[in-house]
Formats: sequence, structure tokens, C-alpha cells
Amino acid sequence: MYDAPVGSDLSPGVDIKIVFPDDGIIRIESARLFVEPDGLLCRRFLGQAFLAPEIDSVAVGPASAQRATPAIELSFDATQCSRRQVLEHLAALLDAAPSTDPCTEVSPVLTARDCRGAVRYHRYGPRITGWRVVSERVGMIKLENPVLYRKVALCEAVERELMSVLGVERYETSSTSCCAKIEYDPRQLCPLQIVEILDGALANAEQPDRLDPLDLDLAICTASLPLAAVAQFAFHCFPSRRRCSPIPQSLASGAPTRSSSRSGVLVSTSSTRSSSWAAWRPCTYSRVRSSPGACRLAAIWCAGPRTTRKSCCWGVWQAAALRLAAEGRDRDRDATRSAGKGRHCRRPHR
Repeated sequence: MYDAPVGSDLSPGVDIKIVFPDDGIIRIESARLFVEPDGLLCRRFLGQAFLAPEIDSVAVGPASAQRATPAIELSFDATQCSRRQVLEHLAALLDAAPSTDPCTEVSPVLTARDCRGAVRYHRYGPRITGWRVVSERVGMIKLENPVLYRKVALCEAVERELMSVLGVERYETSSTSCCAKIEYDPRQLCPLQIVEILDGALANAEQPDRLDPLDLDLAICTASLPLAAVAQFAFHCFPSRRRCSPIPQSLASGAPTRSSSRSGVLVSTSSTRSSSWAAWRPCTYSRVRSSPGACRLAAIWCAGPRTTRKSCCWGVWQAAALRLAAEGRDRDRDATRSAGKGRHCRRPHR
């Protein structure tokens, strides 16, 4: 029953349709009144509608696929007043309004239009603005305006304007949350003046034609942390099926190798070397001993192919290198003990 249009005796030649889509919302559809949100008729309607204390905010929506006719939505507190009271008060204000300019100052459409083309106005004292107060205390005010969404150029314009205002101590704008947080000196500025400054900054700024690209660096870095942790643990839990490249026969048999302590490079003296082990990498140790175990340790640790290091676990290489080093040290110790016992500890027979 709410979809029936209003009688034409009220305003001949104007197609008006009043709908109640939800509690606390009154939608008025008209192709003539609201086709241009910045036109004189629409601004006059907005100025008179905000004279009613019951109206909290107004949204002017263009024609879309869901709604063929431009419409305006009036938001009010359904617990304080009824729809009938709001409509009667609005009708009385429109009948008593002059036919020239609106009585209440309305901010330009550029300062209140979001990325979808809808224009949203809010009441702040005697001013109708696109800024909505999120939080407010003495010396600080935080406002929200959807016109800032993904438009860094508008945020920079607002910051440049606030930079030159006497009394503004700190300010912060965000194109993601569409908010502007301002700390000011209450002895020099009032919140209404700040709202006027913000409206002037948006009205004088150059409006971008398109939205800024999304900044996904933080999201990608945040998502990569659990993936990296899972990959780190999964690498040790599931051993690789690839086999390590075989150790050269010269190293496995303990063939002599000579080392350069000045350059730290191992040079093999064996003539039978495979092509994969031909190029030796610089040794990371500052001192390489000439014992077979130490030579094999340095060769395995430093001369291993890069692809084999990546495919195999470092623990396998380290265990093999330490095992070979321990064998070399034990062999050298046993040889030293046997030589010393035969040289110094031999007693003559009586």
C-alpha cells in the first residue's frame, strides 16, 4: 500500500512516489526533482528537509538497473517519531519555503559523492555536509567521507589545506578508511570551522577520473608468513626423494689434495675427476689441514653442486661431513699413538 503515488493535486506535473523500504527510511522517487543532485530543485528540497530535526541524513541516488527513477532517501530515528509525523512536518516545511534559494547552506555535490555516484549528506550543526562525524572530543575530531575512497590526490589536497590553518596541531587522512583525524586547539578553532575548511578543500581540489590501484603489499606479506612457516616445517618432515650426487672416488679413497691457505681454494691433484666436480668453490674455513678427513670434510662442504644442496637437506651434508672428519681424526690419532709407542715406549729385552 506504500507504493501508490501521491495525488497530482499537490504538485501538478511532478511524478512523486513515496516508498518505505525499511524502518527509519523514507524513499521519495521523482524523475524531475532528483535527476540533477546539484540542481536548484534538489538543493531546495535538501535545504528544507534538513530543517526538520527528525532527519539525520539524506542520500540522493541516481537511476540504476534496480531503480529506474532517481530517488532520495531520508533517514530518521524510528524509535523517536513515526513516518506520518516526519512526512507531515516535511510537507509543512516545503509549503512554507520560498521559491528562490534554499534557506540552509548545502555543500557542493563533489564533496559528498561516492564512487558509485550516490550523494550522501549529513547534518552537523547548521551545515549540511558530506562529512560524517565518527568520534569527537575536546581538541579532536574524526570524520568520514566516502569521496576519499582510493583517491590519494584528494587526501593530499586536504592535508595541504590543513597545513596552513592556524590552530591545527596534527592531522591524518586515509584513502582506505575514508577518514580524516584532526587534532586542534579549541581556543583557536571550533569543529564547525574545521568542517567548512574540509568542504572547501574538496571543492577546490581536482577530482580524479578513476580510482587508485589497490595496495596489496601488506596483504601479500601477511599471507606469506603462514605459508613460509608451513613450508619450513614440511621441508623437514617430508624428505626429498632425490639422491645426492656421488662423492668422487678420489675424495672417498682419501687421495692427496693440496690446499692453499692464502686463497682458501681447494685444488685436486687427481686426474680422474667428473665434470660435475671439476670446479671447486672457495672454502669457507680459514684453515684447511692436509689430513684426509679434513680434506674430505672441506670438499663435501664446499665443493657440492648447488642444485644438490638445494634438493637435499643440509643435515645430510653436515652429518656426512662430520662423520668423515671424525674418521680422519681417529685415523690420524691412532697413527700418531702407534708411531710414538714404537719410537719412545719400546723397552729392551733383558
